[in-house]
Amino acid sequence: MNKRDCIRQNRLNDQKIFRLFRLLLIPFYLIIFTLFTSNSISAQEKPPKPIALTIHNLVQLNFGAFVVTSSGSVTVTAAGARFGTGVVFLSAGRFPYSAASFDVDGIPGTVVHIIQNTSIGSISQGGHTMDMAFYDASPSKDFILVNPPMRVDVGVTLTVGTTAANPPGTYGGFFTVTMAQE
Repeated sequence: MNKRDCIRQNRLNDQKIFRLFRLLLIPFYLIIFTLFTSNSISAQEKPPKPIALTIHNLVQLNFGAFVVTSSGSVTVTAAGARFGTGVVFLSAGRFPYSAASFDVDGIPGTVVHIIQNTSIGSISQGGHTMDMAFYDASPSKDFILVNPPMRVDVGVTLTVGTTAANPPGTYGGFFTVTMAQE
């Protein structure tokens, strides 16, 4: 083989190698491109959804009508019963009473605790005040959101003073129920 044929043979070999390289390189780039653009590859899992409770008042707390000759208390339970202690006479009839009811919504499986504060608020009228305290809750003060939204009823005790300290009238106010989640 002469020098010219040798050069020609080298060029043909180079062209074959280049074609072979090109044929192998395109699939290689396609595989790499597919691997890096695929959504199924990740370094870590996504963070969990934040646990957030939303609470809406369904039924207002109402102690109904009662008469006090000395100090005592009026309690409306989460189950909707009402009783008085001390010298408190509960009026029946056209003055309804009710426990407070809330709609609690959040992620299913969230554990919720109702914090029992000794004083949760007060009601007042014309400078006369009566304090309120947490009594009970239904389903309980600790519960799990199974099928949100979930109805939670809260019972409250109202501490009533003497007739001089708390004269007859329509009292109004606010109270706070604190719920914490895990």
